[in-house]
Amino acid sequence: MAFLATGETVESAVQAADALAERGFSAAVLSIHSIRPFDEEAVLKTAKQVQAIVTVEEHSVLGGLGSRVAACCSRQGSRRACVL
Repeated sequence: MAFLATGETVESAVQAADALAERGFSAAVLSIHSIRPFDEEAVLKTAKQVQAIVTVEEHSVLGGLGSRVAACCSRQGSRRACVL
């Protein structure tokens, strides 16, 4: 699993990954520094390495990070994007 987060939510994603690690689960955290320009290469590289992607953002998933990640993965045929 990987948490993709931006801005202030990166800290929450790190805390969630740490909590999972304490329970024996592995979770990566990828900090997305901007929606535009969007680092599709980093997202796709991460998607190939994990079974699920969870986006963490402080506003609506419509038109935000969740939408960008889902669209990026969808264009490449990946079914690993879980947008929350």
